[in-house]
Amino acid sequence: MRSGRAMREILAAIAVAVVLTGAAAAQRTAEYEIGRGDALSISVWKHPELERTVTVRSNGLVTFPPIGDITAVGLTPSELSREIMQRLRDYTRETTQVTVTVSQFNSRAVFLTGQVTAPGRYSFESLPDLLQLLSQAGGPLPGADLSNVSIIRPAAGGPEVIPVDVASYMRGQATTPLPVLQPGDTIDIPSTVGAGAMTGQGIVYI
Repeated sequence: MRSGRAMREILAAIAVAVVLTGAAAAQRTAEYEIGRGDALSISVWKHPELERTVTVRSNGLVTFPPIGDITAVGLTPSELSREIMQRLRDYTRETTQVTVTVSQFNSRAVFLTGQVTAPGRYSFESLPDLLQLLSQAGGPLPGADLSNVSIIRPAAGGPEVIPVDVASYMRGQATTPLPVLQPGDTIDIPSTVGAGAMTGQGIVYI
């Protein structure tokens, strides 16, 4: 079992990685592209009756009365705002400001399971790296086996399993970059108890 000191060192390593990767992410300026499942808040200046929240359907469309269906997938919020504004002119007979914001980034969600403080679904405007995700989830539990983390990625021929030795990154001993997370990934943090059972270590036979 890890000591309290070891766990503090792990959390400190995660915090340092978060600061470094967060600084790099802040330099990205590309605007978010809307994806399927995202929730969008739409407001129209001087027309509060038109304000609403819509969800991008699997076909990439949203419905916004009174103009009906409009393609949202692949557009940025600014581009969708301009498209709605242009089509609203036929109904309002005036040029009015339209604002589109993404309230839920559901198209860029990953799932965290296993030995973490807060497992579950996490959605992001820009997907973090694995260490940032662990920090978002409150860090690993004392029984976490960070040497045998798995990224389970949906694929056409069946799920792809990517093993990651997170502990080596924390010790500064990794020779390759962390795998880049993709929407739909499931990250499983196993237990050291389970790892011992799988490898035959720590098992007493009677």
